[in-house]
Amino acid sequence: GWQLYEMTGDPIDLGIVGLLQFLPLVLLNLVVGQVTDRYDRLAIMRYCQVVKVLMVGALALGSAQGWLTREWMFGLLLVTATARATTVGLTRSLAKELARFGIRANAVSLALVRTEHFDAHAGSPEAEQMKKILALYPLGRVGHPDDFTPMVLLLASPLSSWITGQ
Repeated sequence: GWQLYEMTGDPIDLGIVGLLQFLPLVLLNLVVGQVTDRYDRLAIMRYCQVVKVLMVGALALGSAQGWLTREWMFGLLLVTATARATTVGLTRSLAKELARFGIRANAVSLALVRTEHFDAHAGSPEAEQMKKILALYPLGRVGHPDDFTPMVLLLASPLSSWITGQ
């Protein structure tokens, strides 16, 4: 989203990005359930992960080679969001099916993470643009790389024995 905002400078484009990420979750909710019940779930998960990696690769390649336009970004984001919606539905389906065996199914989906080059793209925490973004996050901050290991360890541990399908 930030790369698109840098390209266009239009806050409406950030809203469109949010819509493109949200729509597949809503529109594919029932379809994903049917697909995951009828086809090989492991294959579906593999395809979704491959699609997401290909989309990230296409974004990187398009950025590096200069052919990435606003429309291409919207298309790539929609495909990525569709794969993500399928992964979310698959996780919920697996959670329901595997719960009777005492097996939990959860997925970790990353959002905005402050990496070493984050400020160059999104702005410093003091920048007006960043203040607006942080206001949207309940904790008032974006993620840090160190946030994920404890979360994954928690989900994999007995301490989260009542969490599944998330």
